[in-house]
Amino acid sequence: MSLCSSTGELFKRSHGRIMSPVFSIEAESRFNAMNLESEGYRNLAIVYFDNAFSLAHELAFRGALVKAKALTYKFDKVDPEAVRDIATRLKKIPPDAIYVPDLTPFMLSFSRQLRNLGLDSVPIFSIHVVQTEALLNAEGHSADGIIYSHPDIGPESADTYYAARAARFLEDAVAKCKNSVS
Repeated sequence: MSLCSSTGELFKRSHGRIMSPVFSIEAESRFNAMNLESEGYRNLAIVYFDNAFSLAHELAFRGALVKAKALTYKFDKVDPEAVRDIATRLKKIPPDAIYVPDLTPFMLSFSRQLRNLGLDSVPIFSIHVVQTEALLNAEGHSADGIIYSHPDIGPESADTYYAARAARFLEDAVAKCKNSVS
């Protein structure tokens, strides 16, 4: 069992040997794209550190957009100057909202850079795994207001939801193993 978000393709290729209580990267990004569009956002920015995880998020997010347009801003060096440059470019053409499917920009004080440039009214959306103590330590009060996604879990807290889902997966696996042991 993987407790990490991954692509739907990984789960498909495993033929049921790998499962996760967490939604796939594609499901979460599609959820976020549809959510931002339903809230009326049309000019979006996607900001991330260039890696396979974030690229999968970007592709799924873009693929789910119907009415909105998204510009991508990615960087390939873990350097505060890289996110400062992106924040400065965003200041010139402020988006309606920003989607950040990766923790790395926040660890480099991306939210703080936006606030310092007066872009604190632009909402930032991110994925549920970004909501960590490390983010709060890096960004402090600049992290206030970041909107984290938890697709299709209703009013339940993510911690409770994913733990219960993992327990159900394990119960099902034990039941299958018990029935196949002679």
